[in-house]
Amino acid sequence: MTISRVYFAIYTSYFCYFFPGENEITGNIPSEFGNLESIKEINLSNNELAGTIPTQISQLETIQVIDVGSNQITGEIPPEIFLLENVQEISAGDNDLKGTIPSEIGSGINLQVIDFGEYSA
Repeated sequence: MTISRVYFAIYTSYFCYFFPGENEITGNIPSEFGNLESIKEINLSNNELAGTIPTQISQLETIQVIDVGSNQITGEIPPEIFLLENVQEISAGDNDLKGTIPSEIGSGINLQVIDFGEYSA
């Protein structure tokens, strides 16, 4: 199963919570996630997602929880997500993330939980 880009293009204003975790979803995280105007929580954990975390996630002004843990995501965590005012939790452990931990990490006003798991610099 893959996440359909068309699905997000049509229903972007209707989501508040998106929990397709543990469904063996493959493919990349669509950049269209950045269009989900009212989204509060995205839980894509425990799937088979690959690629990078799209920087468009930093456009989610209402987001409180981002969980992409236990996938096959590579690259760095986009520093922009730490600038989101409402984000309380970012979980990205058990992936293949690498790079430096962004200096923006201390900028999140409401950020309470950060889980990078094993993060290679």
